[in-house]
Amino acid sequence: PARPNPVRRQPTAMFNRTIHFVRKGAAHNGVRTALVMAGGVGLAFIARDVAKADDKPMFVINGFYMSMREKYTSPGKSIYYMTVEWPESKLAWEDFRGSVLGATDPTKAPEGSIRNDILLKYESLGLSSVPNMGDNGVHASASPFEAFCERMNWLEVPIEKDMYGSAMLKAGIPKETIMEWKSDPQVEFEGGKTSFFDILEDMNSSDCLAKAMKVANVSSWSGPPSVPTNAAFVFIKPHAVTDATKALVKEKFAAAGIAVTSEGVLDSKTIDEKKLI
Repeated sequence: PARPNPVRRQPTAMFNRTIHFVRKGAAHNGVRTALVMAGGVGLAFIARDVAKADDKPMFVINGFYMSMREKYTSPGKSIYYMTVEWPESKLAWEDFRGSVLGATDPTKAPEGSIRNDILLKYESLGLSSVPNMGDNGVHASASPFEAFCERMNWLEVPIEKDMYGSAMLKAGIPKETIMEWKSDPQVEFEGGKTSFFDILEDMNSSDCLAKAMKVANVSSWSGPPSVPTNAAFVFIKPHAVTDATKALVKEKFAAAGIAVTSEGVLDSKTIDEKKLI
């Protein structure tokens, strides 16, 4: 039997993938109305796209969303982000999430993982409350493709200048298709329809690109381009942004052979005004 995924995203987790959404247009007095049902960060992408497409959009949002968003947009709050890289031959993406980061529920994260350490040391790290599934210290990308989406969203990196984005373009995947994939559509794959994000979850960059090419129905005479480096987007959540937490996360990454290639702060004003979440 398949081994259960220790970091499967939960409905109440802060940055879980969109649980479900319905997007449809209906003519109403000559005005197209958009309905969106979403959970997690996926809403940020879907709602933004719908708002651009409709004169008078209407959003139907999961109840927890606004209270979750408030944690990021309240005055004085911020996230501390890091872009990180490591050779896919040295550490599988699944192990990056399962062993280095730890399960979404920090009480189930393995000993020595970042989330487990934050749980056990939260007082000495300067956190005001016990971490839980939503406030579990740190977010990290679920796949190379989601990392690409997050760099575009949070850091405004153009697709052509992103390592994984440019690799998809070089592989022959149309830019329009890549942009559609950002909102996690249901795609035809192996005889059925499934979430695009789900079929790429926990894959190394090279395998992720090969599967994306298969979904897009593009091929290359020389095979998929090699993408030997895994690159993720990571941030310390607002409840855990302290100097001690930053030091702990960097120490864990260094021990795992993960390089921090850039880092910085995004404050609540920026997050709110740019609608990053």
